[in-house]
Amino acid sequence: MASNELESLFLFASKYPRLNESLYERYQELLEGGHDPNEEWDHGRGPIRSSPLFSAIMDENVELTALLLNFGADATRHNRRGRMALHEAISRAHKPIIELLLERGTDPEAPLKSECLQGGTALHLAVSAGQVDIVRSLLSHRCNPQIRCETGWTPADLAVLEHHTAVLEVLLSEINLHNIYILEKNDQWLLSPDEKAHDDSSHLASHLLEHGVRGSTRDHYAYYRSGLSRSLDLLNPNMTTSDIAKALIDHMEGFLRLGAGVNGLITWARNRCKACVEFNGRNGEVLFTAFDHSRDLATLKASSENGCDLCQLLLEALDSHRCSLHQIDKHWIEELGVKSKVRLLLENKEVAPRFGSHGLIVVCGEKISFMDLNHVQKHINKAVSQTAPTDTMTTGSERSLAVAKAWMERCETEHETCRRLNVGKLPSRVIEVSSDSHPPRIHISVGEQLPYVALSYCWGAEQNIRLLSTNIETYMEGIPNDSIPRTIADALKITKAMGLKYLWVDSLCILQDSEQDLQHELSYMGEIYANAWLTIAPKNSSGCNDGCFRERDWKTSAIVPLDIRLPPPAEQRTSQIHLQVENNRTSCVNRLMVLPRHRMEKSGKKSVLRTRGWTLQEEILSRRMLHCSDRELSWTCLEGRCTERIPEQEDIRGGRNWKYAMRRVIVTGIDGYGNLNKLAREEVLNNWLEIVENYLRRKLSKPGDRLAAIQGVQEAIGRVLDDLPVVGIWKGQFLAPSLLWKVSQPAKKSAANRTKTGSGIMT
Repeated sequence: MASNELESLFLFASKYPRLNESLYERYQELLEGGHDPNEEWDHGRGPIRSSPLFSAIMDENVELTALLLNFGADATRHNRRGRMALHEAISRAHKPIIELLLERGTDPEAPLKSECLQGGTALHLAVSAGQVDIVRSLLSHRCNPQIRCETGWTPADLAVLEHHTAVLEVLLSEINLHNIYILEKNDQWLLSPDEKAHDDSSHLASHLLEHGVRGSTRDHYAYYRSGLSRSLDLLNPNMTTSDIAKALIDHMEGFLRLGAGVNGLITWARNRCKACVEFNGRNGEVLFTAFDHSRDLATLKASSENGCDLCQLLLEALDSHRCSLHQIDKHWIEELGVKSKVRLLLENKEVAPRFGSHGLIVVCGEKISFMDLNHVQKHINKAVSQTAPTDTMTTGSERSLAVAKAWMERCETEHETCRRLNVGKLPSRVIEVSSDSHPPRIHISVGEQLPYVALSYCWGAEQNIRLLSTNIETYMEGIPNDSIPRTIADALKITKAMGLKYLWVDSLCILQDSEQDLQHELSYMGEIYANAWLTIAPKNSSGCNDGCFRERDWKTSAIVPLDIRLPPPAEQRTSQIHLQVENNRTSCVNRLMVLPRHRMEKSGKKSVLRTRGWTLQEEILSRRMLHCSDRELSWTCLEGRCTERIPEQEDIRGGRNWKYAMRRVIVTGIDGYGNLNKLAREEVLNNWLEIVENYLRRKLSKPGDRLAAIQGVQEAIGRVLDDLPVVGIWKGQFLAPSLLWKVSQPAKKSAANRTKTGSGIMT
């Protein structure tokens, strides 16, 4: 009972600090009564808080930590993630507890038993986190600066890879540079397990750039040491320790970039004021301290007007999002002080990575605003680093299309379900996107298996160009650019930007004056969208001349990359869906980006495409969709979704949204992605009912298309259920529920107004 009482007290004390005093008194009473200070706590406390001592350290309670040590708490025991008390204190960067443990005789060289630094020491952890003062403290307690973890990495190696210049300078002052880095033929750390030559140097370099030492092997270490030996040859023996530290870091970064074939630079000419350059260059312990950016709001405004990209976002944040009423906001205003200066503070926050792993707090006087900082990884990082956010003021800007292409490339390379083993056949006719010197033309397919783009859009009343028997031969030579409606012209621009050659558009790929061709092609509509490499969906275009793109203020979509390098997180998150470690390490291929918060206003208005009958089938059957809305481009595929505002992928495979679930089940079958997402047949039927209810609320230009416009989805679901659909009625085990329907407005006697009680589509 006493153990349960202590666990409860710890739990509540972490939420209600006023209980800390009673916690201390109660524990002292129990310890004096002979209670075991080393009791094991159950797994409900998580892998870290496996004992009272670990919980006291995680709560940063110095007095309770000292009390437990006085009564014999064992600081040499490992918790369930392979760390000892000193290791966890370092992960919290809590100097008083670190000093307490060291004074009580804790061995700073006791090894870690897990993670990428297995066999490493407290010094490895402190260096990896860039904790200069803690590194000095550990060295003063005779922690060996040349000690290695199991894969060979020394603390100095970590400082080089993580760009911790100040830490490396401290380490170099304690060691003989040439003794630690001399490469000897019999050095056991340089031998690969099978003593093979490194033919995959590009892979090794790419891994070290992107992930650092996490997941590395001795092959990675040997490759790193080969680069380091070259760097040493370039050093001037008369250089200061500070200059040597900077040179080693710069040389290694260049060596890895060259080996990986990665430029890694931000290539667009950024406009940055002196204050933003200084803020960008911060690292080490000052990184999470307040930064005086501007003398006052007027100074920030002047810098913004002079073109500083970051200042424009800071000013926009302060002007648009003043919020000083909430208790959290008041806390930060009190913390930073009510001053005329514009002050910035980088904040760690434990939230879903999609919404930012860190926050940027901006305060001026009583104005306060919050901006999101998120890790934007290699595909998106490259797109953002090579295109300026202010190139054009529309959703069709070079930046927007580069990000969209990066989404597609990531989907194709990383999403097992979205990736196609076999490319589908081209439809009967497609528009071939030609060079700038030649207009697009109609291409007649002969069964080629090539990727193509499909357009899901609303014709509207002003469709001024159609494929007819009388103009097909002319259009096979070329379609006059000035006659192409804006929506189709924008879709052609997207197709070309994506690196694809063919676009399918119904009005120009089906003979509109041939009933026979119309019926034939409409019967294959489901396959056309299911086989498309990508579907473009201009959500709010009510006619073919509305276009896919919209004008906007660049600040509503700006993604501004920073040069700040954050210390690697103490504990990496693992995606429950992907079962992969999420990379929250900053590097030249995995940057921290400024993402202004709350910048996308919700109109509450249903998009045009969600009111049209044909587009529901087109959305459900498409594996990948690029949505063009009024403020931004967004992406949805079988595995994830993302937007320009939040460019990193949100995993949607674990959700129960009926649209996502049906798209998934049509491709993967009932099992989905395994037991986590397995759908019962009854759930598939219920989702079909959702589809029918949604579909029958939509409009069709031709009422006679009622069955054809949903036929592809019904046939696909029929294959999943192993049942035969006939005008919405299932003839097998779901026949009875298919017949249970009624109309919602009896006076109209129309199946188009029936409620979701059955699954039939009757005309």
